[in-house]
Amino acid sequence: MCVILWGCFIQNVFSQGVPECDVLYCNTDIHVSVDENCEAEISPYMIIGGHCTLTNFQLTLTDQSGDPVPNPVPIEYVNQTIVAELIAWDLDDTCTTNIVIDDKYHPVINGISGPLILSCLEDLGQQFTLNVTENCDYNIEISDIIITGDGDPIYTVDITFTVTDIGGNQDSETITVDLENFWDIIEWPLDYVAVCEDDLINAATPIITIPPECPRDVEIEYVDYRSGCQINRVWTVTDVFSGLNTSYTQSLNFENQVEPVIIVDDEYHISLKQFNAGWDFDYEVIDDCNSDVIVYVSRDIFPISCSPEYFKIIYSITAFDDCGNEANRQVVVHVKAKQKPKVTVKGKKSCYDPFIISTRVVNMTPPYQYDYTVNNLNWGIVDLGNGRARVFPGKGKVIINVEVTDQGGCTAQDDIKYACNKFVPLPFGASMDDLNLYPNPTTGMLFISGDGMKDIFIYNIDGKLIKSYSNFTEYEIDITDLDNGTYIVKIKTPEEVISLRMVKI
Repeated sequence: MCVILWGCFIQNVFSQGVPECDVLYCNTDIHVSVDENCEAEISPYMIIGGHCTLTNFQLTLTDQSGDPVPNPVPIEYVNQTIVAELIAWDLDDTCTTNIVIDDKYHPVINGISGPLILSCLEDLGQQFTLNVTENCDYNIEISDIIITGDGDPIYTVDITFTVTDIGGNQDSETITVDLENFWDIIEWPLDYVAVCEDDLINAATPIITIPPECPRDVEIEYVDYRSGCQINRVWTVTDVFSGLNTSYTQSLNFENQVEPVIIVDDEYHISLKQFNAGWDFDYEVIDDCNSDVIVYVSRDIFPISCSPEYFKIIYSITAFDDCGNEANRQVVVHVKAKQKPKVTVKGKKSCYDPFIISTRVVNMTPPYQYDYTVNNLNWGIVDLGNGRARVFPGKGKVIINVEVTDQGGCTAQDDIKYACNKFVPLPFGASMDDLNLYPNPTTGMLFISGDGMKDIFIYNIDGKLIKSYSNFTEYEIDITDLDNGTYIVKIKTPEEVISLRMVKI
């Protein structure tokens, strides 16, 4: 019985407001959301920490400036911080805390009503009515416009509406409407035919008439697709607000039927010296429409004689304008030399190292083709281009012949003679007659006969060292790894250096 009575007593004490704590403690910072009525009622139990039951207290709310704030706190204080001061007369104590007013209630769009067919996209928020649950303040935002359909005269437009309340909470809903007669503001330009392309600058452009009841900005652009005398100009008009656009192709043509005129002399007579100095004939192409004319020039050379040189060149000139009109002319140029062709070959001999010969050509027309021949297989020669050649000396006498052919088909030749017979007899009984390479040509193994050899060097025809052997005593060299071709084998003895020509097959 006493246990029951004691329990009843304790409950009665609590109901009479006996505090469960001795010191009042307030939380430093708290967040409180507005309710469905868009207001937040602040109670002391939202503020105090621990377990205190208060029956005699005073709660005061102020903003950051110290001005009083009503309780419940209205919606305009959302996202602001207010100061709550709690005085507990039961404990004779005071505490304060900062309260941030939030809005956790999301708006809900229950429906959208408005026209199903539009002719203007501006001010969509005013044309449609949204039924929104939550009586807090909210804003209507058109967050997206999705365009479907195949264009004029009707577009199907998906419009997404987003509702945002004062706390930043959102809800969205999409409706589909038809956009009809949206492009009645455009008068497309007519096709245009001109005599010359320059006249196309007067071609008409789209005319845009913006009705006052549907103000909007549009952008006009075009792209030209050209084929000969015809231009397809594709116009595009874009509504800046929605991004909707429409296109139209305008045909622009110019009918220039007059072919270009090529002004040039039919025949020229010049000297070979003038021609070789870079002479060229002058011509002019005239087009009635001053359009860009494409000109092609080709030529054919016809030799007539070579002593002295005489040939003629027939130039063919073709001009095309933009409309495909074509003009052709031929020009005959007679080119004569005053003296016979002449070729002179010079070069300082060396019997121990490769040396250079050069060829001088007069009374002929470049480009030249040089053909070199030697009558001694112990000697070698390599064409270096531009009338120069590298000679690889060998044993005995040689005649090097150079034949030059020019672009007119004429030829001239000269030769030069050398001899490398001043060889000192080799030691150990060896002589130039005893020193030889065999087999030559060879497929892989090369034998060297003779005595007194010290070092062996193998060069390619460009003068690059390929192989070398020091203190050579084997009389046999394996060259199977070399590419097929002509090589120079240089054999060094204590007295001299001997160069021999070798062919790898």
